[in-house]
Amino acid sequence: MEKTRFLILFILFYAFGLCLHAQNISITNDGSAPSANAILDVKSTTKGVKIPRMTSEQRNEIATSASDAGLLVFDLDKGTLYMFDGISWLPLAFLSNAFPAITGYPNDREEDSNFGCSVAIDGDYAIIGAYLNDIGIYEDAGAAYIFHRVGSSWKQQARLTADDSSWADYFGFSVAISGDYVIVGAYNDDFGTVQYPIVAQGSAYIFHHTTGSTWEQQAKLTALNGDENDWFGYSVSISGEFAAIGAPYANTGFNGALGEVYMYRRSGNNWPYQNDIEEDDVHAGDLFGWSVSLYGENLIVGAPGEDNSPGSPYDWIGAVYFYYHSSDPNSWSLTVKHNASDATSDDRFGTSVCMYENYAVVGAPYDDVAGESDRGSAYVFFLNPTFTWHEIDKITATGGNANDHFGASVAIHDPYIIVGADLDNIGSNADQGPAMYLNAMVLNGTLSAGSPRNLRERATSLAGL
Repeated sequence: MEKTRFLILFILFYAFGLCLHAQNISITNDGSAPSANAILDVKSTTKGVKIPRMTSEQRNEIATSASDAGLLVFDLDKGTLYMFDGISWLPLAFLSNAFPAITGYPNDREEDSNFGCSVAIDGDYAIIGAYLNDIGIYEDAGAAYIFHRVGSSWKQQARLTADDSSWADYFGFSVAISGDYVIVGAYNDDFGTVQYPIVAQGSAYIFHHTTGSTWEQQAKLTALNGDENDWFGYSVSISGEFAAIGAPYANTGFNGALGEVYMYRRSGNNWPYQNDIEEDDVHAGDLFGWSVSLYGENLIVGAPGEDNSPGSPYDWIGAVYFYYHSSDPNSWSLTVKHNASDATSDDRFGTSVCMYENYAVVGAPYDDVAGESDRGSAYVFFLNPTFTWHEIDKITATGGNANDHFGASVAIHDPYIIVGADLDNIGSNADQGPAMYLNAMVLNGTLSAGSPRNLRERATSLAGL
C-alpha cells in the first residue's frame, strides 16, 4: 500500500510540476516558481480553477507590482472578478449593480458644455459629445471627443469640431462609432443666408481615423430635400460602410413632423446619398427617425409618437420598424413593424433603440409599470433564421418607481444589455439617473420575479426555432 501511495505522489509531481515555496504553490508543466503574491499559480489548458474570494479592502491591501499582471481574485463586495493588469485592478465581469466607473474628462473642460450628452464605444475607442461646447466666438457650436484606452486608462486622443462651426449648431448631440469611422450629428445646423435662413435643417459629419491620433473630417451629410426644423442629425448610426441619419421632424407634404431616415454608403473617401426611408402608415407627430441603429445590413428605426392609426384612442404608444439592405444596392426593405406587445397610450416605445447581431433592444421610458406612471421599460427582440423579428422579453427595473423613465437610453453587446433611467432618484438626489447594467444571458424578464432564463433559449422557444 505504501508503495502505491509513493507511486501516485511521484506521478503527480512529475506530470504537473508541483512546486512548493513556503506558502505559495504552483501547478505547472515547466516547474516554474509561483508569483510571490499568488497563493496558487496554475498553468493548464484543459481545466479551470476556483480563485480566492475576498473583500475590496483585502484586495487593495495586496502589495502588487508590475510582475503580478494577471493576478485574479473574486471581490465579494463588488460581486465581480478583478484582474491586476500590472498597474491597477480591473473588473472583468459585472454580476451586480456595482458597475465601477472609469472617468474621463476633456482636456479643455468648459462649463455648461454638456460633455457626456451622447456616448458611443467600439473596442478601444470611445466618442463623447459636448453639444453646447463653444468654438471660438461661436457659442454652443458643439464638439465631440475621442478617447483611446491605454491599459486601464482612457486618454483623450482628439477633439472633433465641424469645419464650418457656427452658433448653436449642437454638433455632438448624437454620436456613433464603427471601427475607424465616427458620425456626429448637428441637428440645429442652419442653412440658407443671414437674410433667409433655413433654421435647424440639421447636418451630420463623418470623421475617419487615419494615423496615430489623427481623425479627419471626411464628409458633411445633409438631406437633399431638407427643410427648416427637420432636425436632421437628431439621431445617427454607423456600421461598416453604411450610415443612417434620423430627421424626426421632417415634413412630408402638409402633414408635418412625420419624420424620415436618410441612408448613406461609403465609396472610397466619399459618402454618397443612398436613399431616404419613409413609411405610408406614418402620420403627423409620429417622429419616425427619433432613434436609429444599424448593425451590418440591418436597421431599426424608432417612432415614439406613433398612434397606431389616425383617431386611435391610444396616443403616443410608439413603434419600431425593422429593415434590411436588399439585393438592390440602393434599397432598404421593411421587414416588419412592431408595437410593444402590451402597448398602451403614452408609452413612447421606440424612444431609444439599439441592435447587435440578431438582437435589438427598444426603450419605452413612459411605460406605466405596476400602476406606477412613467416608470419605464425596455423590450428585447430576436431575429430568427427566417428573418423575422420577434419580441422575446420585457425588462423592468427592480425597485423602480414612478417617473424613473427606465428605457430613456439602451445599448446591447453580447452578453450584456444596459438600460438608462435618467430621472431615477438616488437617495436624496432627485433625477440623478443611474444606468442599470444587466446580464442578457441570464436575464430575468422583470428582474424581480421568476427564475433566471437564458435569452438564447427564450429566442429558440418563442421565435419558433
